[in-house]
Amino acid sequence: MDGSAMLANRQRVFSLLVLLLSSVVYSATASASSVIVGGSNLLTQSSADQLATWLGEGDLKLTNIFTHSSNDATTSYDFHAAADGKGRTFVVAEVTNVGTSKIIVGGYNPQAWDSVSGYHTVPNTADRTAFLFNLTTPSRLDEKSLTAAPDPGQYQTSNQANSGPYFGAGADFLLYTDLNSGTASQYSYGDNGETVVGTGTGGAIPLKFDRLEIFTIADVAPLPSTALVGFVLLGGFALTKGRRRQIET
Repeated sequence: MDGSAMLANRQRVFSLLVLLLSSVVYSATASASSVIVGGSNLLTQSSADQLATWLGEGDLKLTNIFTHSSNDATTSYDFHAAADGKGRTFVVAEVTNVGTSKIIVGGYNPQAWDSVSGYHTVPNTADRTAFLFNLTTPSRLDEKSLTAAPDPGQYQTSNQANSGPYFGAGADFLLYTDLNSGTASQYSYGDNGETVVGTGTGGAIPLKFDRLEIFTIADVAPLPSTALVGFVLLGGFALTKGRRRQIET
């Protein structure tokens, strides 16, 4: 095979490689989304992506570290055994006694759960990044930022062994020891009587839960960039240009 034929063959192979790489990168980018590890009876792909949007950090890896249903014997002590010290989490629960259908609600805790410290308070409003959410509506309730006394927004979560997930000092969202019942109210999160289970309801609302799931949070590894295609193109151009010079001389 003479030099010209070899060069043409190299160029054809290189073109096919670029087309294949471009297809892979495009496909990966088009299908980018959050990932649920360990399965879930409460989160769909759409709702996982909604949580990622609310958190504002791009696609997430949500790992299920604890699951409770109303027909098992797990309690708040089991929740704490699974979740304490594991970093920030999403709490997702199914409420069965509000309205005409089941609703999916929960909260984002930017701090690790524990069993002994009581209220985690955040006097600095910049650190008030926790929120409650209703995935059925969907809607989100942020910690109050007003610091005037009594400053209800400083009460982010409460941490004690005989309580399940506990947000705010209302309690704004709380599961009791059995994890099958709890309450919602409006004090540390949201405004105008709005609670995690509805708008304008006010007061303390008794809740019944059918399921509870706890997810740790990590960023999804970045996908290949189209810059990689450019890098390959540049390398291929240099290769073919060098080969062409050899043939010409």
